[in-house]
Amino acid sequence: MSKTTSKPRSKFKKALLRLGILFVVFALLVAFAPTFVNWGLGQSILRSKLQQHINGTVAFDHLDLGWIGPQTIDGLRITDTDGNEAVNLDIDLSAGLFALWLGKIDLLEVDITGTLTGQIREDGSTTLIDLVVKGEPTDETDAESPKPHAEAPLTLSGIPPTKIRLDDVHIHLQEAGVESPR
Repeated sequence: MSKTTSKPRSKFKKALLRLGILFVVFALLVAFAPTFVNWGLGQSILRSKLQQHINGTVAFDHLDLGWIGPQTIDGLRITDTDGNEAVNLDIDLSAGLFALWLGKIDLLEVDITGTLTGQIREDGSTTLIDLVVKGEPTDETDAESPKPHAEAPLTLSGIPPTKIRLDDVHIHLQEAGVESPR
């Protein structure tokens, strides 16, 4: 008779053990999520998300994310639609993913170093603005324009107050149609 009373208890212990193992596996997956993102699959997802907002090709050399420490992208390169490298930057964000996720940031500090390269058009605009994907043209005259449509400013909703520090950023602009000296 003691065997029949121990069976339900043993089933309960097995179920509790399975639940415990699932919880530990889930906790480890969450804890190591930034590490998985730093590897190939996460990098391709981030590159794909960035690519949706860029006219050109996005690539980067190294991605380093963490729940608590700073976030780093080294060698962020954007090549324009003509095949010219327009952006080559290193970017460091001061906040960890956990703080960003919870929105518990009083001031997000961003350090940017690197190079921006473009041309100045006759109207004074630069080719760098063409890198950002804009909204669709609103009327037929805009649709015929060879320039990207720029009626709406870029909106960054949900971004905390941010201090951007440009340190050793070089901006190379030359007049359109003029060969650069080598």
